[in-house]
Amino acid sequence: MFGFAVAVVKLSEQTRVRWAFRWGVLAGYLCYAPQLFFFWNIFSAAAIGLWLVLAFWLGLFTALVCAGRQRFGVDKIRWLIPILWMGIEYFRSELYPLKFSWLNLGYALPELSGFD
Repeated sequence: MFGFAVAVVKLSEQTRVRWAFRWGVLAGYLCYAPQLFFFWNIFSAAAIGLWLVLAFWLGLFTALVCAGRQRFGVDKIRWLIPILWMGIEYFRSELYPLKFSWLNLGYALPELSGFD
């Protein structure tokens, strides 16, 4: 999981916030869609939209980190990354209308955690 988290933060090292968002959404889609493939059996083609809704939050995270890096610099944004992640995760899990955590990184990639 640590490697994926580092890769997601690396995705935010773009020159434009828009590109960081796009790369984050793509990474989220490639990570979450295979893990939630059973949605296809339940929702058919609407599963694509659900996968994109979940990938949106990872894109938002990379965009915010990119914007923070441009505004505050690398040293200050390193301290804000965990706060941003937890804030987005809290909003997605508790305040967002769906009100549950669909899939966390620790659940998505358990074989990479090193705790098996």
